Amino acid sequence: MKKIILGILLAFSMSTNRVQASCAELCTPELCSNVCTICSHTTFVPRTMAQNLVLEDGLFFYYQWNLPCCDRECPPWISLEVTAPYYFKSTNGHKLARYFLPGCQECVTVGQNNTSDISSLWLGIIAPATTPFESMICIDPKRSVIGGAFKLFFDFGAFDSCYDNWWASIFVPVQQVRHDLNIVETISPTSGIPLATSPFSNVISALNNPAWLYGKLSPCRLKKTGVDDIFIRAGYNFIRDETDLLGLYGLLFIPTGRGTKGEYLFEPLVGSKHVGPGLGLIGDYRFYECESASIDAMIDARYAYFLKHHETRSIDLYNGDWSRYVLVALPSDPADPLPGINYLTQKVNVTPRSMFEIWAALSFNYCNFHIEAGYDFWYRSKEKISLPDENLGVGIYDIAYNPHTTCQISASCAKICQSVPTLLGAPASDTTFVTIQNDNALNERVVTENNCANIPCSYLNLNSAASPRALSSTVYGAISYDCCLCCEYPMMIGIGGQYEFAHRKSALSQYGVWLKSAISF
Repeated sequence: MKKIILGILLAFSMSTNRVQASCAELCTPELCSNVCTICSHTTFVPRTMAQNLVLEDGLFFYYQWNLPCCDRECPPWISLEVTAPYYFKSTNGHKLARYFLPGCQECVTVGQNNTSDISSLWLGIIAPATTPFESMICIDPKRSVIGGAFKLFFDFGAFDSCYDNWWASIFVPVQQVRHDLNIVETISPTSGIPLATSPFSNVISALNNPAWLYGKLSPCRLKKTGVDDIFIRAGYNFIRDETDLLGLYGLLFIPTGRGTKGEYLFEPLVGSKHVGPGLGLIGDYRFYECESASIDAMIDARYAYFLKHHETRSIDLYNGDWSRYVLVALPSDPADPLPGINYLTQKVNVTPRSMFEIWAALSFNYCNFHIEAGYDFWYRSKEKISLPDENLGVGIYDIAYNPHTTCQISASCAKICQSVPTLLGAPASDTTFVTIQNDNALNERVVTENNCANIPCSYLNLNSAASPRALSSTVYGAISYDCCLCCEYPMMIGIGGQYEFAHRKSALSQYGVWLKSAISF
Protein backbone atom coordinates (compact mmCIF):
# COMPACT_ATOMS: atom_id res chain seq x y z
CA MET A 1 0.00 0.00 0.00
CA LYS A 2 2.75 2.46 0.97
CA LYS A 3 4.73 1.98 -2.27
CA ILE A 4 1.60 2.13 -4.43
CA ILE A 5 0.35 5.39 -2.96
CA LEU A 6 3.80 6.97 -3.01
CA GLY A 7 4.25 5.91 -6.63
CA ILE A 8 1.00 7.38 -7.87
CA LEU A 9 1.54 10.61 -5.98
CA LEU A 10 4.97 10.91 -7.53
CA ALA A 11 3.40 10.49 -10.98
CA PHE A 12 0.88 13.21 -10.23
CA SER A 13 3.61 15.52 -9.03
CA MET A 14 5.60 15.30 -12.26
CA SER A 15 3.40 17.97 -13.80
CA THR A 16 3.91 20.42 -10.93
CA ASN A 17 6.53 23.08 -10.34
CA ARG A 18 9.81 21.43 -9.41
CA VAL A 19 11.14 24.46 -7.53
CA GLN A 20 12.11 23.36 -4.01
CA ALA A 21 10.35 24.99 -1.06
CA SER A 22 11.25 24.86 2.59
CA CYS A 23 8.95 23.23 5.13
CA ALA A 24 8.40 26.64 6.71
CA GLU A 25 6.77 27.86 3.51
CA LEU A 26 4.02 25.22 3.58
CA CYS A 27 0.36 25.94 4.31
CA THR A 28 -0.60 26.06 7.97
CA PRO A 29 -3.61 24.14 9.36
CA GLU A 30 -6.98 25.76 8.94
CA LEU A 31 -10.02 25.72 11.17
CA CYS A 32 -12.76 23.23 10.31
CA SER A 33 -16.19 24.55 9.37
CA ASN A 34 -19.77 23.30 8.99
CA VAL A 35 -19.30 20.66 11.65
CA CYS A 36 -22.43 21.29 13.75
CA THR A 37 -24.62 19.26 11.41
CA ILE A 38 -23.74 15.57 11.40
CA CYS A 39 -25.19 13.56 8.53
CA SER A 40 -23.10 10.43 8.72
CA HIS A 41 -23.43 8.57 12.02
CA THR A 42 -21.11 5.72 12.80
CA THR A 43 -23.51 3.67 14.96
CA PHE A 44 -27.17 2.70 14.76
CA VAL A 45 -28.81 1.46 17.98
CA PRO A 46 -32.28 -0.01 17.36
CA ARG A 47 -35.13 -0.12 19.83
CA THR A 48 -35.05 -3.35 21.81
CA MET A 49 -38.10 -5.60 22.04
CA ALA A 50 -38.18 -4.96 25.79
CA GLN A 51 -38.89 -1.30 24.91
CA ASN A 52 -41.91 -2.22 22.81
CA LEU A 53 -45.06 -2.21 24.97
CA VAL A 54 -47.21 -3.26 22.03
CA LEU A 55 -45.37 -6.57 21.95
CA GLU A 56 -45.75 -7.06 25.70
CA ASP A 57 -49.15 -5.48 26.48
CA GLY A 58 -51.09 -6.10 23.28
CA LEU A 59 -53.92 -8.56 24.16
CA PHE A 60 -52.08 -9.64 27.31
CA PHE A 61 -52.91 -6.52 29.35
CA TYR A 62 -56.66 -7.04 29.09
CA TYR A 63 -56.32 -10.80 29.60
CA GLN A 64 -54.24 -10.68 32.78
CA TRP A 65 -56.52 -8.13 34.50
CA ASN A 66 -59.79 -9.60 33.21
CA LEU A 67 -59.33 -13.37 33.34
CA PRO A 68 -62.30 -15.44 32.16
CA CYS A 69 -64.30 -17.05 34.98
CA CYS A 70 -63.57 -20.74 35.37
CA ASP A 71 -64.85 -23.45 37.71
CA ARG A 72 -62.17 -23.49 40.40
CA GLU A 73 -62.04 -22.65 44.08
CA CYS A 74 -59.03 -20.34 43.98
CA PRO A 75 -58.38 -17.74 41.25
CA PRO A 76 -55.15 -18.26 39.28
CA TRP A 77 -52.15 -16.31 40.49
CA ILE A 78 -49.60 -17.02 37.78
CA SER A 79 -49.96 -16.59 34.02
CA LEU A 80 -47.61 -17.80 31.29
CA GLU A 81 -47.91 -15.55 28.25
CA VAL A 82 -46.12 -16.44 25.01
CA THR A 83 -45.61 -14.30 21.92
CA ALA A 84 -44.32 -16.73 19.32
CA PRO A 85 -43.51 -16.31 16.66
CA TYR A 86 -43.09 -12.61 16.01
CA TYR A 87 -41.61 -11.10 12.89
CA PHE A 88 -40.52 -7.52 12.22
CA LYS A 89 -39.09 -5.98 9.06
CA SER A 90 -37.91 -2.42 8.50
CA THR A 91 -39.13 -0.19 5.70
CA ASN A 92 -37.94 3.14 4.26
CA GLY A 93 -34.34 2.01 3.85
CA HIS A 94 -33.55 5.30 2.10
CA LYS A 95 -33.83 7.08 5.46
CA LEU A 96 -31.28 4.75 6.99
CA ALA A 97 -29.03 5.30 3.98
CA ARG A 98 -29.06 9.03 4.72
CA TYR A 99 -28.28 8.20 8.35
CA PHE A 100 -25.02 6.47 7.36
CA LEU A 101 -23.70 8.12 4.18
CA PRO A 102 -21.84 11.44 3.87
CA GLY A 103 -23.95 14.51 3.22
CA CYS A 104 -27.23 12.82 4.24
CA GLN A 105 -27.40 11.14 0.82
CA GLU A 106 -28.71 7.79 -0.35
CA CYS A 107 -25.87 7.42 -2.86
CA VAL A 108 -22.38 8.89 -2.88
CA THR A 109 -19.78 9.38 -5.60
CA VAL A 110 -16.27 8.01 -5.35
CA GLY A 111 -13.75 9.53 -7.73
CA GLN A 112 -10.10 10.15 -8.31
CA ASN A 113 -10.54 13.89 -7.77
CA ASN A 114 -11.26 16.44 -5.06
CA THR A 115 -14.89 17.05 -5.99
CA SER A 116 -16.53 13.64 -5.36
CA ASP A 117 -18.05 12.78 -1.99
CA ILE A 118 -15.17 10.37 -1.40
CA SER A 119 -11.75 10.58 -3.01
CA SER A 120 -10.74 7.10 -4.17
CA LEU A 121 -7.06 7.48 -3.20
CA TRP A 122 -7.95 7.22 0.49
CA LEU A 123 -9.44 3.80 -0.28
CA GLY A 124 -6.45 2.58 -2.30
CA ILE A 125 -8.22 2.73 -5.69
CA ILE A 126 -5.82 4.33 -8.15
CA ALA A 127 -6.20 4.54 -11.95
CA PRO A 128 -3.93 6.40 -14.42
CA ALA A 129 -4.14 10.18 -14.00
CA THR A 130 -5.29 10.54 -17.62
CA THR A 131 -8.31 8.24 -17.06
CA PRO A 132 -9.28 8.69 -13.41
CA PHE A 133 -11.50 6.29 -11.49
CA GLU A 134 -15.21 7.15 -11.10
CA SER A 135 -17.92 5.19 -9.30
CA MET A 136 -21.10 5.50 -7.25
CA ILE A 137 -22.27 3.44 -4.29
CA CYS A 138 -25.81 3.24 -2.93
CA ILE A 139 -27.12 1.45 0.14
CA ASP A 140 -30.63 0.43 1.17
CA PRO A 141 -30.29 -0.91 4.74
CA LYS A 142 -32.90 -3.40 5.94
CA ARG A 143 -33.40 -5.00 9.34
CA SER A 144 -35.53 -8.04 10.08
CA VAL A 145 -36.18 -9.83 13.37
CA ILE A 146 -37.72 -13.22 14.05
CA GLY A 147 -38.20 -14.58 17.53
CA GLY A 148 -40.43 -15.31 20.47
CA ALA A 149 -41.07 -13.70 23.84
CA PHE A 150 -42.04 -15.29 27.14
CA LYS A 151 -43.73 -13.48 30.00
CA LEU A 152 -44.59 -14.61 33.51
CA PHE A 153 -47.20 -12.57 35.37
CA PHE A 154 -47.68 -13.03 39.13
CA ASP A 155 -50.84 -11.84 40.93
CA PHE A 156 -49.72 -12.17 44.55
CA GLY A 157 -53.14 -11.22 45.94
CA ALA A 158 -54.67 -14.33 44.38
CA PHE A 159 -51.97 -16.44 46.03
CA ASP A 160 -52.23 -14.88 49.50
CA SER A 161 -54.70 -12.21 50.66
CA CYS A 162 -51.90 -10.63 52.72
CA TYR A 163 -50.45 -9.41 49.41
CA ASP A 164 -53.65 -8.02 47.91
CA ASN A 165 -53.01 -5.71 44.94
CA TRP A 166 -49.30 -6.61 44.65
CA TRP A 167 -48.08 -8.06 41.37
CA ALA A 168 -44.93 -8.63 39.30
CA SER A 169 -43.92 -9.72 35.81
CA ILE A 170 -40.85 -10.71 33.80
CA PHE A 171 -40.61 -10.40 30.02
CA VAL A 172 -37.90 -12.31 28.10
CA PRO A 173 -37.54 -11.98 24.28
CA VAL A 174 -35.35 -14.41 22.29
CA GLN A 175 -34.64 -13.57 18.65
CA GLN A 176 -32.44 -13.59 15.58
CA VAL A 177 -31.60 -10.24 13.97
CA ARG A 178 -30.63 -9.95 10.30
CA HIS A 179 -29.06 -6.85 8.78
CA ASP A 180 -28.59 -6.19 5.06
CA LEU A 181 -26.86 -3.06 3.80
CA ASN A 182 -27.85 -3.94 0.20
CA ILE A 183 -24.83 -2.07 -1.09
CA VAL A 184 -24.69 -1.57 -4.85
CA GLU A 185 -21.84 -0.08 -6.89
CA THR A 186 -22.13 1.45 -10.34
CA ILE A 187 -18.79 2.15 -12.01
CA SER A 188 -18.91 4.95 -14.57
CA PRO A 189 -18.53 3.86 -18.24
CA THR A 190 -15.80 6.49 -18.60
CA SER A 191 -13.94 5.35 -15.49
CA GLY A 192 -10.33 4.38 -15.83
CA ILE A 193 -9.26 0.86 -14.92
CA PRO A 194 -7.35 0.77 -11.62
CA LEU A 195 -3.65 0.03 -11.94
CA ALA A 196 -2.56 -3.58 -11.62
CA THR A 197 -0.66 -2.59 -8.49
CA SER A 198 -3.73 -0.93 -6.96
CA PRO A 199 -4.90 -2.84 -3.85
CA PHE A 200 -8.58 -2.72 -4.94
CA SER A 201 -10.43 -2.58 -8.24
CA ASN A 202 -13.79 -1.38 -6.90
CA VAL A 203 -15.26 0.47 -3.95
CA ILE A 204 -17.11 -2.43 -2.32
CA SER A 205 -13.90 -4.45 -1.99
CA ALA A 206 -12.08 -1.36 -0.71
CA LEU A 207 -14.75 -0.80 1.96
CA ASN A 208 -14.10 -4.35 3.15
CA ASN A 209 -10.34 -3.92 3.33
CA PRO A 210 -8.98 -6.89 5.33
CA ALA A 211 -6.58 -4.49 7.03
CA TRP A 212 -9.57 -2.66 8.54
CA LEU A 213 -10.46 -3.95 11.98
CA TYR A 214 -13.61 -1.82 12.14
CA GLY A 215 -16.15 0.07 10.05
CA LYS A 216 -16.46 -2.33 7.10
CA LEU A 217 -19.53 -2.22 4.82
CA SER A 218 -20.45 -5.86 4.34
CA PRO A 219 -22.06 -6.87 1.00
CA CYS A 220 -23.43 -9.96 2.78
CA ARG A 221 -26.18 -10.40 5.33
CA LEU A 222 -25.08 -10.19 8.97
CA LYS A 223 -26.90 -12.18 11.65
CA LYS A 224 -26.98 -12.33 15.42
CA THR A 225 -29.04 -14.55 17.72
CA GLY A 226 -29.61 -14.29 21.45
CA VAL A 227 -31.72 -13.10 24.35
CA ASP A 228 -32.78 -9.48 24.07
CA ASP A 229 -32.88 -7.24 27.16
CA ILE A 230 -35.08 -8.61 29.96
CA PHE A 231 -37.81 -6.42 31.44
CA ILE A 232 -38.92 -6.84 35.06
CA ARG A 233 -41.56 -4.90 36.95
CA ALA A 234 -43.25 -5.07 40.35
CA GLY A 235 -46.30 -2.99 41.20
CA TYR A 236 -49.16 -2.12 43.50
CA ASN A 237 -52.73 -1.33 42.44
CA PHE A 238 -54.47 1.48 44.33
CA ILE A 239 -57.75 0.71 42.60
CA ARG A 240 -58.80 -2.72 41.45
CA ASP A 241 -62.34 -4.01 41.02
CA GLU A 242 -64.33 -5.78 38.34
CA THR A 243 -64.26 -2.81 35.96
CA ASP A 244 -61.49 -0.37 36.98
CA LEU A 245 -57.75 -0.53 37.61
CA LEU A 246 -55.08 1.99 38.61
CA GLY A 247 -51.59 1.10 39.74
CA LEU A 248 -47.93 2.09 39.94
CA TYR A 249 -44.88 -0.08 39.37
CA GLY A 250 -41.14 -0.02 39.56
CA LEU A 251 -39.23 -1.41 36.61
CA LEU A 252 -35.81 -2.65 35.67
CA PHE A 253 -34.29 -3.37 32.27
CA ILE A 254 -31.64 -6.07 32.61
CA PRO A 255 -28.98 -5.95 29.85
CA THR A 256 -28.15 -9.15 27.99
CA GLY A 257 -25.91 -7.93 25.15
CA ARG A 258 -22.27 -7.11 24.63
CA GLY A 259 -22.78 -3.67 23.14
CA THR A 260 -21.46 -2.33 19.86
CA LYS A 261 -18.22 -3.80 18.53
CA GLY A 262 -17.81 -1.57 15.48
CA GLU A 263 -16.46 -4.22 13.12
CA TYR A 264 -19.21 -3.46 10.61
CA LEU A 265 -21.35 -0.45 9.82
CA PHE A 266 -25.00 -1.29 10.65
CA GLU A 267 -23.95 -4.22 12.83
CA PRO A 268 -26.75 -6.46 14.17
CA LEU A 269 -27.38 -6.05 17.90
CA VAL A 270 -29.31 -8.25 20.33
CA GLY A 271 -29.63 -6.75 23.79
CA SER A 272 -27.58 -3.93 25.28
CA LYS A 273 -25.04 -3.37 28.06
CA HIS A 274 -27.05 -0.82 29.99
CA VAL A 275 -29.09 -1.29 33.17
CA GLY A 276 -32.30 0.76 33.16
CA PRO A 277 -34.28 1.42 36.38
CA GLY A 278 -37.52 3.38 36.24
CA LEU A 279 -41.20 3.81 37.14
CA GLY A 280 -44.51 3.16 35.43
CA LEU A 281 -48.27 3.65 35.63
CA ILE A 282 -51.08 1.33 34.50
CA GLY A 283 -54.83 1.87 34.20
CA ASP A 284 -57.95 0.13 32.89
CA TYR A 285 -61.38 1.81 32.74
CA ARG A 286 -64.55 0.14 31.48
CA PHE A 287 -66.70 2.93 30.09
CA TYR A 288 -69.30 0.80 28.34
CA GLU A 289 -71.04 -2.42 29.34
CA CYS A 290 -74.27 -3.98 28.13
CA GLU A 291 -75.05 -7.64 28.69
CA SER A 292 -72.22 -9.59 26.98
CA ALA A 293 -70.59 -6.55 25.37
CA SER A 294 -68.15 -4.07 26.88
CA ILE A 295 -65.42 -1.61 25.93
CA ASP A 296 -62.30 -1.01 28.02
CA ALA A 297 -59.79 1.84 27.74
CA MET A 298 -56.27 0.83 28.87
CA ILE A 299 -53.02 2.68 29.44
CA ASP A 300 -49.44 1.80 30.35
CA ALA A 301 -46.82 4.57 30.66
CA ARG A 302 -43.22 4.17 31.78
CA TYR A 303 -39.95 6.04 32.16
CA ALA A 304 -36.47 4.53 32.51
CA TYR A 305 -32.97 5.93 32.81
CA PHE A 306 -30.21 3.78 31.31
CA LEU A 307 -26.84 3.83 33.01
CA LYS A 308 -23.31 4.20 31.68
CA HIS A 309 -21.24 1.34 30.28
CA HIS A 310 -18.34 1.08 27.86
CA GLU A 311 -18.74 0.16 24.20
CA THR A 312 -16.59 0.24 21.07
CA ARG A 313 -17.48 3.07 18.69
CA SER A 314 -15.94 4.50 15.52
CA ILE A 315 -15.52 8.28 15.68
CA ASP A 316 -15.29 10.86 12.91
CA LEU A 317 -13.11 13.94 13.19
CA TYR A 318 -14.33 17.51 13.01
CA ASN A 319 -12.89 17.33 9.50
CA GLY A 320 -16.27 16.03 8.32
CA ASP A 321 -18.37 12.97 7.51
CA TRP A 322 -16.50 9.71 7.00
CA SER A 323 -13.19 11.26 8.09
CA ARG A 324 -12.73 8.04 10.09
CA TYR A 325 -11.73 6.40 6.80
CA VAL A 326 -8.78 8.67 6.00
CA LEU A 327 -5.28 7.27 6.20
CA VAL A 328 -3.11 8.15 9.16
CA ALA A 329 0.61 8.01 9.94
CA LEU A 330 2.93 7.94 12.92
CA PRO A 331 5.12 11.00 13.63
CA SER A 332 8.17 8.75 13.44
CA ASP A 333 7.27 7.60 9.91
CA PRO A 334 4.93 10.10 8.19
CA ALA A 335 5.46 8.42 4.80
CA ASP A 336 3.86 5.13 5.91
CA PRO A 337 0.04 5.23 5.51
CA LEU A 338 -2.06 3.27 8.00
CA PRO A 339 -5.85 2.62 8.12
CA GLY A 340 -7.36 5.50 10.07
CA ILE A 341 -10.45 3.50 11.07
CA ASN A 342 -8.25 1.27 13.26
CA TYR A 343 -7.16 4.27 15.33
CA LEU A 344 -10.40 6.23 15.18
CA THR A 345 -12.37 3.37 16.75
CA GLN A 346 -12.12 3.57 20.52
CA LYS A 347 -13.61 2.07 23.65
CA VAL A 348 -15.83 4.86 24.98
CA ASN A 349 -18.27 5.36 27.84
CA VAL A 350 -21.87 5.40 26.59
CA THR A 351 -24.82 6.70 28.65
CA PRO A 352 -28.13 6.15 26.79
CA ARG A 353 -29.99 8.22 29.42
CA SER A 354 -33.78 8.59 29.20
CA MET A 355 -36.48 6.44 27.61
CA PHE A 356 -40.19 7.25 27.80
CA GLU A 357 -43.04 5.19 26.37
CA ILE A 358 -46.82 5.37 26.58
CA TRP A 359 -49.22 2.70 25.30
CA ALA A 360 -52.96 3.20 25.05
CA ALA A 361 -55.59 0.85 23.64
CA LEU A 362 -59.29 0.09 23.39
CA SER A 363 -60.58 -3.45 23.85
CA PHE A 364 -63.97 -4.26 22.32
CA ASN A 365 -65.29 -7.37 24.08
CA TYR A 366 -68.18 -9.62 23.18
CA CYS A 367 -68.56 -12.86 25.10
CA ASN A 368 -65.17 -14.57 24.72
CA PHE A 369 -64.01 -12.56 21.71
CA HIS A 370 -61.87 -9.42 21.97
CA ILE A 371 -60.86 -6.93 19.31
CA GLU A 372 -58.12 -4.51 20.29
CA ALA A 373 -56.76 -1.37 18.66
CA GLY A 374 -54.07 0.86 20.11
CA TYR A 375 -51.27 3.39 19.83
CA ASP A 376 -47.77 3.53 21.26
CA PHE A 377 -45.41 6.53 21.50
CA TRP A 378 -41.72 5.88 22.17
CA TYR A 379 -38.96 8.38 22.91
CA ARG A 380 -35.25 7.84 23.55
CA SER A 381 -32.86 10.68 24.33
CA LYS A 382 -29.53 11.21 22.63
CA GLU A 383 -26.65 9.17 24.02
CA LYS A 384 -23.86 10.83 25.92
CA ILE A 385 -20.39 9.70 24.78
CA SER A 386 -17.25 10.29 26.81
CA LEU A 387 -13.60 9.44 26.30
CA PRO A 388 -10.60 10.59 28.35
CA ASP A 389 -8.71 13.53 26.87
CA GLU A 390 -5.88 11.92 24.99
CA ASN A 391 -3.50 12.14 22.07
CA LEU A 392 -4.01 9.22 19.68
CA GLY A 393 -0.36 9.34 18.63
CA VAL A 394 -1.12 9.50 14.89
CA GLY A 395 -1.91 12.26 12.42
CA ILE A 396 -3.70 12.38 9.07
CA TYR A 397 -1.45 11.05 6.32
CA ASP A 398 -0.10 13.77 4.03
CA ILE A 399 -1.54 12.05 0.96
CA ALA A 400 -1.27 14.97 -1.49
CA TYR A 401 2.25 16.15 -0.71
CA ASN A 402 4.54 17.06 -3.61
CA PRO A 403 7.97 15.49 -3.09
CA HIS A 404 9.53 18.22 -5.27
CA THR A 405 8.13 21.20 -3.38
CA THR A 406 7.09 20.04 0.09
CA CYS A 407 8.20 17.97 3.02
CA GLN A 408 5.87 15.09 3.90
CA ILE A 409 4.62 15.69 7.44
CA SER A 410 0.83 15.48 8.05
CA ALA A 411 -2.34 17.02 6.64
CA SER A 412 -4.48 17.77 9.68
CA CYS A 413 -7.30 19.49 7.76
CA ALA A 414 -7.70 16.87 5.02
CA LYS A 415 -11.22 15.68 4.28
CA ILE A 416 -12.35 12.37 2.81
CA CYS A 417 -13.30 14.18 -0.42
CA GLN A 418 -9.75 15.54 -0.89
CA SER A 419 -6.61 13.63 -1.75
CA VAL A 420 -5.41 14.21 -5.32
CA PRO A 421 -2.35 16.46 -5.65
CA THR A 422 -2.11 19.10 -8.41
CA LEU A 423 -5.91 19.41 -8.49
CA LEU A 424 -7.82 22.28 -6.95
CA GLY A 425 -8.86 21.48 -3.38
CA ALA A 426 -6.00 19.16 -2.51
CA PRO A 427 -5.37 19.01 1.25
CA ALA A 428 -2.52 21.17 2.48
CA SER A 429 0.54 19.91 4.32
CA ASP A 430 1.17 21.00 7.91
CA THR A 431 4.24 22.93 9.00
CA THR A 432 4.71 20.53 11.91
CA PHE A 433 3.26 17.10 12.55
CA VAL A 434 -0.26 17.43 14.00
CA THR A 435 -1.63 14.48 15.96
CA ILE A 436 -5.28 13.53 16.36
CA GLN A 437 -6.63 14.36 19.81
CA ASN A 438 -9.75 14.27 21.95
CA ASP A 439 -10.87 17.27 23.96
CA ASN A 440 -14.02 16.73 26.04
CA ALA A 441 -14.37 20.43 26.79
CA LEU A 442 -14.40 21.15 23.05
CA ASN A 443 -17.04 18.47 22.39
CA GLU A 444 -19.17 19.70 25.28
CA ARG A 445 -19.07 23.27 23.96
CA VAL A 446 -20.18 22.17 20.51
CA VAL A 447 -23.09 20.12 21.90
CA THR A 448 -24.37 22.45 24.62
CA GLU A 449 -23.81 25.77 22.89
CA ASN A 450 -24.16 24.59 19.27
CA ASN A 451 -21.03 26.64 18.79
CA CYS A 452 -18.84 25.55 15.91
CA ALA A 453 -16.51 28.53 15.84
CA ASN A 454 -12.74 28.09 16.03
CA ILE A 455 -12.67 24.30 16.07
CA PRO A 456 -9.21 22.99 15.20
CA CYS A 457 -8.82 20.14 12.74
CA SER A 458 -7.82 16.59 13.73
CA TYR A 459 -9.97 16.55 16.87
CA LEU A 460 -12.38 13.71 17.58
CA ASN A 461 -16.04 14.57 17.11
CA LEU A 462 -17.63 12.36 19.79
CA ASN A 463 -21.05 13.52 18.64
CA SER A 464 -20.64 11.41 15.48
CA ALA A 465 -20.46 8.22 17.56
CA ALA A 466 -23.58 8.92 19.63
CA SER A 467 -26.97 7.50 18.74
CA PRO A 468 -29.19 10.57 18.26
CA ARG A 469 -32.55 11.26 19.86
CA ALA A 470 -35.20 8.86 18.53
CA LEU A 471 -39.00 9.19 18.26
CA SER A 472 -41.59 6.84 16.83
CA SER A 473 -45.33 6.15 16.83
CA THR A 474 -46.90 2.70 16.51
CA VAL A 475 -50.44 1.70 15.65
CA TYR A 476 -51.69 -1.86 15.98
CA GLY A 477 -54.71 -4.09 15.83
CA ALA A 478 -55.35 -7.56 17.25
CA ILE A 479 -58.05 -10.12 17.91
CA SER A 480 -58.22 -12.85 20.54
CA TYR A 481 -60.42 -15.55 22.02
CA ASP A 482 -60.34 -16.71 25.63
CA CYS A 483 -61.88 -19.74 27.34
CA CYS A 484 -61.31 -22.22 30.15
CA LEU A 485 -59.13 -25.26 29.60
CA CYS A 486 -60.66 -28.32 31.28
CA CYS A 487 -63.19 -25.88 32.83
CA GLU A 488 -60.44 -24.84 35.25
CA TYR A 489 -57.55 -22.98 33.64
CA PRO A 490 -58.09 -19.63 31.86
CA MET A 491 -56.41 -19.44 28.47
CA MET A 492 -56.24 -17.14 25.47
CA ILE A 493 -55.04 -17.20 21.87
CA GLY A 494 -54.76 -14.21 19.56
CA ILE A 495 -53.08 -12.67 16.55
CA GLY A 496 -52.10 -9.11 15.72
CA GLY A 497 -50.04 -6.76 13.64
CA GLN A 498 -48.43 -3.35 14.05
CA TYR A 499 -46.71 -0.62 12.10
CA GLU A 500 -44.14 1.77 13.55
CA PHE A 501 -43.67 5.22 12.02
CA ALA A 502 -40.22 6.70 12.65
CA HIS A 503 -40.23 10.46 13.25
CA ARG A 504 -36.43 10.60 12.98
CA LYS A 505 -33.78 8.74 11.00
CA SER A 506 -32.44 7.29 14.25
CA ALA A 507 -35.63 5.22 14.69
CA LEU A 508 -36.86 2.43 12.44
CA SER A 509 -40.01 2.44 10.38
CA GLN A 510 -41.09 -1.18 10.49
CA TYR A 511 -44.03 -3.55 10.44
CA GLY A 512 -44.54 -6.53 12.70
CA VAL A 513 -46.89 -9.49 13.03
CA TRP A 514 -47.26 -11.84 15.99
CA LEU A 515 -49.18 -14.74 17.45
CA LYS A 516 -49.99 -14.77 21.16
CA SER A 517 -51.21 -17.37 23.64
CA ALA A 518 -51.56 -17.53 27.41
CA ILE A 519 -52.62 -19.88 30.18
CA SER A 520 -53.11 -19.19 33.90
CA PHE A 521 -52.73 -21.48 36.92
